[in-house]
Amino acid sequence: MSAAKPRRLGLIIPWALFALACAGWTAFWFSAKDHAIARLDSIIVAAKARGVDAHYDGVRASGFPLHLKLNLANVRVSTAVLPLVEARTLPVAINLVDPSHVIVDLKDGVRWTGRDGVAHLLDPVRGALSLHWDDATLKRASLDLEGAPTRKLLAHLRPDPRAANAFQLALVLEGVDDEALRAGMVIDHADVLLRSDISVDPLKPWIDSGGRVRVEAIDLRWKGATLTGSGDFALDARRRPEGAVQLKAEGDSVAVLTLLGALDPAAADTATLSAQDGVWRLGQATHPVAPLYDLPSPP
Repeated sequence: MSAAKPRRLGLIIPWALFALACAGWTAFWFSAKDHAIARLDSIIVAAKARGVDAHYDGVRASGFPLHLKLNLANVRVSTAVLPLVEARTLPVAINLVDPSHVIVDLKDGVRWTGRDGVAHLLDPVRGALSLHWDDATLKRASLDLEGAPTRKLLAHLRPDPRAANAFQLALVLEGVDDEALRAGMVIDHADVLLRSDISVDPLKPWIDSGGRVRVEAIDLRWKGATLTGSGDFALDARRRPEGAVQLKAEGDSVAVLTLLGALDPAAADTATLSAQDGVWRLGQATHPVAPLYDLPSPP
């Protein structure tokens, strides 16, 4: 009998430890689920305090035991810049190891309505929005879409390690064949953007503080034409871009810029794309500059 007891204990102890581990993980998963929903609600409350009308009708958690996903139903977000963004279902994956990292799955499609009242459907073949938070502050964001609105779209936003209160924005757009646009920009006075009330005039505090977007590099390739350059932009009193980008032409783009009378006589194969007083200018070619959003009428 004495020899049998140790053998029985050798079988019972591992199973008991396994049961305790399962119970502990189950408790952790449900605690993480409750914490994630509470965090989501606090982010919505913080967004509403800044003038963003955001809400959802319901949430259902899934993925137990290895994953955690919050499936949001009938999500709607409204801002002064974009009147309405809505999704019937919006899966949000939570990183159990790092709950401050969430991934929003966009493959089920998102509908947005512009200021003209026209609704548009963004329905990519594959799409995700990756967000890193620090409390209620967004630290990094990445958008990855395939199939809409172009063959491939990548956008990355993160703090600029070289300058305080600045964010880096990297953008890649790829179309059919060899068409591609790549750009790297720096947005200064980012702390003002993150704090300001965006319910009526979202960018006023940023403009008043002298905010600018510095285009550090741009590379446009289209059907044998190549344009590269750099420059910077701000916003005027009507919230229209104003500034300039110096462009270097290669390939077929040299002939196009020559026809437009856009080449700078002081530098070989260079041109200036400018925005001023509500007009884009590239040599003799002009196009109206639309404001980013409409200012409210005075009382």
